[in-house]
Amino acid sequence: MGLKKYIYVTVLIVFSVHVQSNAQYEYLLDIPYAQLAPTFDTVVFKKLRNLPQASFQKEISIIKATAKKHNDAQLFMEARLHEWYYLNVNKLHKSLDSSLQLLELLLQEAIDKKLTYYVTLIRFEIALAYFYEFHDYEAAFTRFIVNFPDVMNVSSAEMPTKKAIIMHTGNVYYNFGDYFNAKKYISIADTVYFAWRPRVALQCKNTLGLIHREWGNYDSAIYYFQQGIDLAKLNGSDIWVAILSGNIGITYYLQGEYDEAIPLLKKDIDKCLEYGSFDNGINSIIKLISAYMTVGERELAEQEMKRGWKYVDSMFDKVKHLPGLYTAQAKLKIASGEYKEAHRYRDSASKYRDSLLKRDNTYQLSKVQNRLKQELHDKEVESLLIEKRLISTTRNALLGAVALIGIIAYLVVNRQRTKTQLLKSQKSFAIAELQNATHELESYTKSLQEKNALIEKSVKEIERLHKEREEIEVQESNNEILQQLYSSTILTDDEWMEFKMLFDKVHKGYILRLKEKYPDLSPADIRFVVLSKLKLNNKEMAGILGVRSDSIRTYKHRLRKKFNLPEDSSLTLIIDSI
Repeated sequence: MGLKKYIYVTVLIVFSVHVQSNAQYEYLLDIPYAQLAPTFDTVVFKKLRNLPQASFQKEISIIKATAKKHNDAQLFMEARLHEWYYLNVNKLHKSLDSSLQLLELLLQEAIDKKLTYYVTLIRFEIALAYFYEFHDYEAAFTRFIVNFPDVMNVSSAEMPTKKAIIMHTGNVYYNFGDYFNAKKYISIADTVYFAWRPRVALQCKNTLGLIHREWGNYDSAIYYFQQGIDLAKLNGSDIWVAILSGNIGITYYLQGEYDEAIPLLKKDIDKCLEYGSFDNGINSIIKLISAYMTVGERELAEQEMKRGWKYVDSMFDKVKHLPGLYTAQAKLKIASGEYKEAHRYRDSASKYRDSLLKRDNTYQLSKVQNRLKQELHDKEVESLLIEKRLISTTRNALLGAVALIGIIAYLVVNRQRTKTQLLKSQKSFAIAELQNATHELESYTKSLQEKNALIEKSVKEIERLHKEREEIEVQESNNEILQQLYSSTILTDDEWMEFKMLFDKVHKGYILRLKEKYPDLSPADIRFVVLSKLKLNNKEMAGILGVRSDSIRTYKHRLRKKFNLPEDSSLTLIIDSI
């Protein structure tokens, strides 16, 4: 009897615990996505994400069971998606392929159950996976572009993840050096209201500052970085205060203001390494080493170099930062007279720089491939429309011919019958009329044959014209970039950046080689050299640069000095030889 009572009490306790476990998640049932997503992330997942896998799986199973019991497809999907997040962050998926397959299954389930917000969110995660995990940039950017209209069609009040999706899309473009598209997306994200996850707003300010810094708009860059610092202080985020301060420090460094740059860079590095933001930290270390070398503090530069190598394996994107780290190490070796070691580090820097360039070129290739696919699709559609119109025209012509032949035949037969009955006495005349009608019928038939031959000839002519047009389009496509370059007017920083991108497509790497060979050239000098490379005359260059014609002679005189050329030597030969 005592044993039975013990078993009964045990079962009752287990049942009670099970009921309480299920009940603790019922507050998540049947609530709008706008409430469910931030609640699950900031309350539930915040508590579960640091649990061991077995404990995590147990809790997630309870949530999924609760959702299934109450037919809450939205909560069930939220739980499964966070289950994928947990496995992904902790690298517990069997493989990258299995991780992607699970996302694809979740996407199909979201489509089937018409969970619109999750369709958009999961498509975005798939795009990120292709970009960061598989490095399939064409597949990634295709999904980003396809997903964007769906993101824009909902308000942030309906879908709180909207700002983050747009912001991360812009960051992907920034990582590839496509600053125009990056600014387009980040500027949109910056205007979207978003109270959940303050760091998303901070990242918007930071990336906008980085874009302007890349363009040399240092005042605008500092403006956005300072906006981010104010926002970070408001939210109590010390790490973001440090990161944004460090970016202001790098901006000062780029302007040669090392006294202002060094303390900001040091603060940034200490906080970034403390909080595990190793990519940002090492990027600032590279700049700090260079600043120390410039002001003659080699020992401090050596200390920072050691710290950089200590955390190098913790970087998320090694390819992006290793060229700078190896270059800084090479400069230190040269300063200490270790030229052989310096050469080795320069080789390593060159290798990683090539890898980065190859990655960027892969993205450029994916854009070209997408454009060619679209053009091919447009041509196929156009050909089908022409073929359809031709078939319709031919069919209508044949139907008209058959109807006309029928009418003529009817008239001839009727005329013959009438003449036979009424004019038997005039048989010879009737015969003549019949012969005449037959001749007319034959003539019309021949006319129809000639028309059919004309239609066939027209078809062949249309095909010939199509081929000629395609050849012309190919020729026009080949000249398109140069035509854009010659018709450009460089008046603003944004227009100059677009012009540089077009120029670099035609003269690949020219500006980079120019900067490496003549590092003292100013931005104005570089613009003048680029325009000279295009064989523009003085008047055209003066109009584009917004200066008087006599200023062009001043540019040439200054360039001769920087190129160490005598006045009677050819400046054009030097520019063409770079």
